[in-house]
Amino acid sequence: AWVAFIPLLVISRSCGPRESFRWGFLSGLVFWALTIDWLLQLSRYGTPLPIVVLAWLALSAYCALYTGAFLMVVSALWKPEQPFAVDRSRPAARYPEAILRVLLIPMIWVGFEYIRSTILTGFAWNSLGVSQYRYISIIQVAEYGGVYAVSFLVILLNSALALSGMNIVDQWRNAPGSRRRIHVELMVAFAIVILCMSWG
Repeated sequence: AWVAFIPLLVISRSCGPRESFRWGFLSGLVFWALTIDWLLQLSRYGTPLPIVVLAWLALSAYCALYTGAFLMVVSALWKPEQPFAVDRSRPAARYPEAILRVLLIPMIWVGFEYIRSTILTGFAWNSLGVSQYRYISIIQVAEYGGVYAVSFLVILLNSALALSGMNIVDQWRNAPGSRRRIHVELMVAFAIVILCMSWG
């Protein structure tokens, strides 16, 4: 879970919002179809199989919409005309932008996860934070934000690793011999995660 979203975040940068939505929807559809396959067992208790399959696919597609919407919104963050765009000629000027992005991405995820869990009575199954149920030190942060706080930490590290990796590739392509810059987004994410683990 700590690295599973890196490919999607990289895709969201190289694609436009519409294509990012399609990729997010496809990945969400695969995830949900595999994790709620227990619905198919309803056919063993009297529900006709075609209705069970239709309900399974419909619920998977509905939940996948949120993954698609998340990736579409994240894709829009890469546009240079965003209000937090800065003079990229000075490395230090990019730090506030990097910190803002690495914090915004998990906020967007948690927002969509909360909406999915509450709208129209909600479907709170498979929140990302549940993946950490065995790690007692991490899940203590749920005391202050429920499962959404744990989801925030997981996506935070995913986004920091993805952003740092993309920045390294950009630097290597544009100026192979240039001086390395500090990956402040990675430092902030590690600091937050380690702080939460230590407190837990």
